[in-house]
Amino acid sequence: MAFGDINTINRFLTMARHVKGKTFAKWPGWSTGETLAVALILNRPEVLKAMDYTALQAVQRVDILDVADMEFIARQV
Repeated sequence: MAFGDINTINRFLTMARHVKGKTFAKWPGWSTGETLAVALILNRPEVLKAMDYTALQAVQRVDILDVADMEFIARQV
């Protein structure tokens, strides 16, 4: 069960569904934090690498969602 704000969770669920299966070059120009969060949600290490972030750095950078929220969203995508 997710613990964050439902509107935020729904927004990131929509974002993740929008880019699932697309190359990173076709992702919209979201903020760094949003892009990192979606990359973590979708388990896209190549996106993290392209942005010069490790998974740990990305988790530390994303402050709008916690890990439980990202796991919840990942199961819904």
